[in-house]
Amino acid sequence: MPPHQAIQEPLPELTQRIGSFVLRMLGWRTVGETPEPKKFVAIIAPHTSNRDFLYFLCLCWSLGLRPNFIGKHTLFTWPLGIFMRWCGGIPVDRTQTKDFVQQIAEIFKANERLVLGISPEGTRKEAAHWRSGFYYMALTGGVPILLAAVDYPNKEVHVGPTLEPSGDIESDMKIIAEYYKPFQGKHPKRQSPVRLSK
Repeated sequence: MPPHQAIQEPLPELTQRIGSFVLRMLGWRTVGETPEPKKFVAIIAPHTSNRDFLYFLCLCWSLGLRPNFIGKHTLFTWPLGIFMRWCGGIPVDRTQTKDFVQQIAEIFKANERLVLGISPEGTRKEAAHWRSGFYYMALTGGVPILLAAVDYPNKEVHVGPTLEPSGDIESDMKIIAEYYKPFQGKHPKRQSPVRLSK
């Protein structure tokens, strides 16, 4: 499999059932429907706990989606690389002359289906702002941004709308910030404000 190629096979029905089962057993439920686009950048927020990844993974599985993530290419050597790819990992070489965003854009072009999961906060601790990488990955890759959220008080994982990045990042961030207003993470004091650096 080329380094830029993600696994394209449909998610097994058993895996979908496992995702739904785990969420039910944990007392959580999904809100929303499977997004229509076949490839997109999925941002998950607020991110204040390691458990957020588990809920997002189960959400994707329950909807029949195969989530992917970006990792350093050095992590994809044998034998760990086999497991990393199975989990949805896609290697990116940060030593290349191409910038990181351009590499992601080429990965999107090389795949018919791709759900790239990203935490725009970049940390489970409180940060002064979100990182803008997710936005430019979607803009350069020509794909929409899926807004997904975890809401701990109500034990819900939300599949929100998809946003086509317009190139006017300030206006688009206002829409994104408005969407995330109602949601609360496991550790509210660690939540980062939905804004970019000035």
